[in-house]
Amino acid sequence: MPLLVYDKNSINELIENKGRENLYLDFKSERALEKRNNIDLSLDISKDVASFANSDGGNIIYGIKEKNHIPMEIARARVMTPRPRATP
Repeated sequence: MPLLVYDKNSINELIENKGRENLYLDFKSERALEKRNNIDLSLDISKDVASFANSDGGNIIYGIKEKNHIPMEIARARVMTPRPRATP
């Protein structure tokens, strides 16, 4: 599955259209990005990414409040877009 790039507008469309989580799309709350009890969260994020990598791929969007696998709102208004690697 090709990697889709989501921006704030496309995420708002998912919210308005009640786009559900599925095999290729997963929503994670902003709490998934917060450090808890001095635990390195890179392990949790790595597990999320590995689960998609071990299947057919997909997209994980962090910072989304969801209820019953339906996005409700953007918890943090920060959308990160992957940048191409710099070539020497």
